[in-house]
Amino acid sequence: EALNILEISAKAAAAGMTTTDNSAKAIVATLNAYGLGAESAARVSDALFNTVNFGVLSYEELTGAVAHFVGTAASAGISIEEAGAALATMTLSGLSASEAGVSLNNMLSKLIKPSAALTTTVQQLGVSLDQDLKNPAIGLHGVMMQLMEVSGGNLKTLLQWFPEIREARGALALMSAEGENYTRV
Repeated sequence: EALNILEISAKAAAAGMTTTDNSAKAIVATLNAYGLGAESAARVSDALFNTVNFGVLSYEELTGAVAHFVGTAASAGISIEEAGAALATMTLSGLSASEAGVSLNNMLSKLIKPSAALTTTVQQLGVSLDQDLKNPAIGLHGVMMQLMEVSGGNLKTLLQWFPEIREARGALALMSAEGENYTRV
C-alpha cells in the first residue's frame, strides 16, 4: 500500500511540478483525514491536481493549504473534489492558497456550527446544513448558491452569517461573480 501511495505521489509530483515528498504529504494527509485507504490515492491525487489546475496556486502551496481545511471538510462530509473546487475558486477570487485554506476551514466550521442568524435563515429555507453538505446532489456548492440567492449578495447579511473576516472572505469568494467561478470549477 505504501508503495502504491509513493508511486502515485511521484506521478503527481511530475504532473504538478513539485517533489514526491510534497505531493505525498498532501495525498497522505487527505487519505488520513477522510479515513481512506491506499486504494483511494489515485482519486485523491486527481482531486488535488485539479485544484491546482483550476485554481491560482502551485502544488506546493496546495500542500500547505490542505493542512488548514482537510480535517474540517472531511468532518462536514464534503468530498475532497468539492473542497478542492472551493479552494480553487477562492484562489481565483484573489486569495492566496494559504488564505483560502484558512478561509475554507473557518467557513466550513461556521456551516457545521452556524451563527444564530444563519440558523434562522437555513430553517426558513428548509435547509439542513448537515444533510445538505453531505448530499452529493447539493453539497457545499448548492448550500452556498442558496445562501447567495437569499442574501442577494448583501454584505451586511453575509457578515451576520459569517461574522469572522476569514470565513466571510471565503463565502464572498465562492459567491463572487454570481457564483460563476465556483460553478465553472
